[in-house]
Amino acid sequence: MYLIETDPDGERRFSYWRDNSAARFWLDHQDDEALFATLSQFDMIYLSGITLGIQSAANVERLLAVLSRLRAIGKQVCFDSNYRPALWHSPQETQSIYNAMYALTDLALLTHEDEALLFGDVSAQATAERVAALGVKEVVVKCGAEACRIHTHGQISMVAPTPVHGVIDTTAAGDAFNAGYLAYRLKGCEAAEAARAGHRLAGTVITHRGAIIPMSAMPEALLETHSY
Repeated sequence: MYLIETDPDGERRFSYWRDNSAARFWLDHQDDEALFATLSQFDMIYLSGITLGIQSAANVERLLAVLSRLRAIGKQVCFDSNYRPALWHSPQETQSIYNAMYALTDLALLTHEDEALLFGDVSAQATAERVAALGVKEVVVKCGAEACRIHTHGQISMVAPTPVHGVIDTTAAGDAFNAGYLAYRLKGCEAAEAARAGHRLAGTVITHRGAIIPMSAMPEALLETHSY
C-alpha cells in the first residue's frame, strides 16, 4: 500500500507500506526453471532497483542468474535503477548489486538524481560514462525537466522535453518516459525519437492526477504502439 501527497507545484511525496507486499515474496514461490521458461517468451525483460531492493539477498542472486541465462539466448534486459535508500541496508550493498545488474543490462534507463545520491556522480555525463564502462550498450540518463542524455553505439545525444504548463502531479513521470521510450525502441525507432516520445508521454501524465491517465489522453502516436 502507498499514499501520495502533492505540493502546489505538483511535486509528489510517497509513503509506502511494503513489508508484506506480494511482490516481496514473489521469488519465494518461483522455481528458477519455471521463471526462466516464462520470461524466455518475451523479447525484453524490464525491472527496476525496487524489484531488487524488496528481495532477499538469496533471491536477488537467483534472479541475476536467470537474467544471465536469458541474455545468453538473446533476450534483452532493461534496468531502471530507481534507487530508494529505505529499501537497502547500506549504499555499499546497493552499489555492489547494481553493478552486478549493470553487467547484465542491455538498456539502462537512469535518473541522474538517483545515481548522484548513490554513486556521487557530479553530472549526467559522469553517470552515463560510468554505466557505459560497465558494458551497458544503451544508457539513457533522465534529468527531470532538462534534456536527457543518451549514450548508444558510441554516439551521444541530448534530447530536451517540450516545456509543460499546468503540472498537476509528477507521479510516474519517470515511468511514463520509460514506457514511451521502450515502445518506440521496440518498434525500431532511433533512440532520439524514442526519447522524444518518452518526454511527450511524461509531459502528458504530469498534467493529470495520479499515475494512470485515461486512454483518451494518450498521445495519438503512442496509441499506435499499444500492441507492444
